[in-house]
Amino acid sequence: MDFLAQHSILCDCCCRDPHLSQAAYQGRVDLDETSRLRLVWILPLRGCDDKLSHSSNMGQSTNSVLFKALFWHLQGGVMYNWSSWRTLAPLILGVVGLIGFTIYSIYISTEPLIRRTLFNTPTAIVAYFGTLVQGLIVWSLLYYMPLYFEVAKNYSPITSAIAIFPFTFTVAPAAVIVGLVITKTGRYRPSLWIGWLLTTLGMGLLIYLQQSTNIPSWIFLSLVAGTGLGMLFSAQGFAAQASASNADLPFAGAMYSFFRAFGQTLGVAISGVIFQNTFKKKVLATAYSTFADEWSREASSFVQVVKAWSDIGEEGVMKEVVIRAYVESLRMVWCVMCVLAGGASIASLVWTREISLERELETEQGFRYDMDEYRWGGCNKR
Repeated sequence: MDFLAQHSILCDCCCRDPHLSQAAYQGRVDLDETSRLRLVWILPLRGCDDKLSHSSNMGQSTNSVLFKALFWHLQGGVMYNWSSWRTLAPLILGVVGLIGFTIYSIYISTEPLIRRTLFNTPTAIVAYFGTLVQGLIVWSLLYYMPLYFEVAKNYSPITSAIAIFPFTFTVAPAAVIVGLVITKTGRYRPSLWIGWLLTTLGMGLLIYLQQSTNIPSWIFLSLVAGTGLGMLFSAQGFAAQASASNADLPFAGAMYSFFRAFGQTLGVAISGVIFQNTFKKKVLATAYSTFADEWSREASSFVQVVKAWSDIGEEGVMKEVVIRAYVESLRMVWCVMCVLAGGASIASLVWTREISLERELETEQGFRYDMDEYRWGGCNKR
């Protein structure tokens, strides 16, 4: 059926039945995206204004503004001391804003962004915590592994991006395979346990990366963490949704995506604070301590300056000291990620329960089969 015919029939049916109009726009009927976008201007959708007016826009704005101030622009201990008001103010505001947003969502909002019923079981809490930790680790790796290759191996930015291919290449296949296995067996706990075990082991292995580590070694070290994190992409989603009721399933999927994105934000920020503070500490312990503040403030962009230094003479000695400080700072990042992965692994092992994925479908979505003959007759006449 071409677009015009489909558009005409749906318009006629939807104008006669507002429930069908909502179904058409929300994608519950076979309607392509172009048709849906055009129908939004002509279909009388009901209830949208009420839901929009009760949505948690306040919470979204609070999270966006405060966490940008807290984690993105804040460089505690590097740009400002931890006791400085410039560090403490966004930190306190961020915590207070989160607490206020949580209270508002649970006790005040009629259409809360975060549903309390999503966290009624230990399985759900552990699943969301694990999702946050997974996102944190993934983006720590994506942001700071290339830094290792640029500094320790003297690779170009493009070559460094290619060098993380052993990590990125294993994520997608592992996620697909685990998704198929869980769909076939109906069990997600074994995949969760193996995934966290490999992730913890992989992050631990990255601690052994040195400036002298050869190519085959860092390739195989990267494969372990990549495989583990890939397995978790599918397994965490199954665990989060299996623990939710039928009414909360759509919200569980959205909350899973939220915590993963939230973890990615935390991963970049927390890893940056760990790396820069450790780098400053390492440089302070050398003969070049007078440069510690200057070098640590822009440690990532400072890489290109270090690579341009000569390998001989006094500049060569200084270059060796800085490279060592980079490698040891990255090692501290991997240590923290390994501890977080280990904590999530233990939590998953102790509190995650196997909940059946087989359940009867209960949904408010779909066609109304009790429409009278007149309505369907109107559609057929078209």
